[in-house]
Amino acid sequence: MKKITLLLVFLVNGIALALAQPKETHWQTAKLKGKVKSVISIERSIENSQASSSFKTSFTNEGFVTEINAFDAQNKQMMRVEFDYDSKKNQTEIRSFSEEGKMYMKLVAVFDAKGNKIEDTTFEGEQPVQYGKYLYDEKRNLVEKNLCLTDEMCVEKQTYVYDSKGNKTEEIILSPEGNIVYKTQFSYDKKGNVTEVRQFEGGSKFVAKINYTYDKYDNPTSSLSYDAENKLVEQTNSSYIYDKKGNWIKKTISKEGREIYVSEQKIEYY
Repeated sequence: MKKITLLLVFLVNGIALALAQPKETHWQTAKLKGKVKSVISIERSIENSQASSSFKTSFTNEGFVTEINAFDAQNKQMMRVEFDYDSKKNQTEIRSFSEEGKMYMKLVAVFDAKGNKIEDTTFEGEQPVQYGKYLYDEKRNLVEKNLCLTDEMCVEKQTYVYDSKGNKTEEIILSPEGNIVYKTQFSYDKKGNVTEVRQFEGGSKFVAKINYTYDKYDNPTSSLSYDAENKLVEQTNSSYIYDKKGNWIKKTISKEGREIYVSEQKIEYY
């Protein structure tokens, strides 16, 4: 249950972040081609050959997520997440439900006239527990995000820098006192794929980097992780099988030349 919860939270947060910068549909964010109605994702460890979890993501015919369902290895539903939108396709609410059907988390968002998400509130049950505040530049790039426990007490600030193409080149996490806790820098290829991620503690102490390569469908085929002394510490490779639309239906992940993980996608189209 814990693993499924963490994976689903990661997925929901990724979607929520994408909607903080409303420039793409969720099809585009997920690099899905064609009019995808739903995707069932199944993850298996090669070591035990048993499905560890599966997710079904449903989309509108315009490419926006409406519901995500999570299942355990026995195909028992463990969680459901629902998404609501206003007439301008702004994602106004996310609701998470337990396996018993009880809502335990809700996120409510507020947008400005341009469609930028400027505030959101996270509830546990009916109790607000976290607030998000967002600022944008004139190109609608998200440049600042504040995470707060109350309207007056913010615990973390994140700032973002972009290049002329709108690619995020730097992300900085600051403490409530304004000190840099962590800095991440990004490099891209001509197609906008991230090719290198560099990480720093305190803004200047280099701690790690990761380099990526991609196939013709813009899916990552390798990642090379280096430590602070620029020594290779991990190599991961991914290979894919694609359907006729160009969406992958099987991904095999290898580490140090050994296959360790397989993901499958069952895609339904409109």
